[in-house]
Amino acid sequence: MIGFSNGGSTLMLSEYTGLTRHAAFAGIDGLWPAQPPRIGIAFYPGCGLDGFVAIDEGDYHPAVPILVLHGERDRLLEHCEARREQAEARGGAFELRVYDDVEHSFDGYPDNAVERAARDDARALTRARLRAAFER
Repeated sequence: MIGFSNGGSTLMLSEYTGLTRHAAFAGIDGLWPAQPPRIGIAFYPGCGLDGFVAIDEGDYHPAVPILVLHGERDRLLEHCEARREQAEARGGAFELRVYDDVEHSFDGYPDNAVERAARDDARALTRARLRAAFER
């Protein structure tokens, strides 16, 4: 799965192993496919997950490996390091790539060489991770 901005946040939330413990998502058991995604790639998500999983709960653990690609100057970067730490503390695979001096939506219409380099790296990394996920 790949998601961008709100779609990236939704991706992260959908792969959260404790999702059904939250009242907002009660009764959604059985909606996951028999063949789950092999990897989740989230471009510039809001790692605060809109408050559905509070940072202080400290139990974020994704069901699949997650790659988050973010700009260092994007306000949505807040909480991504905490989510990475939470996932890794519970044995989950969570990779966070932060591009220096880059803002939100850096891959769409880059304004400068720094954003173009970030876009190109993010695309190459996405292709590599997808290729690796499907080689298994």
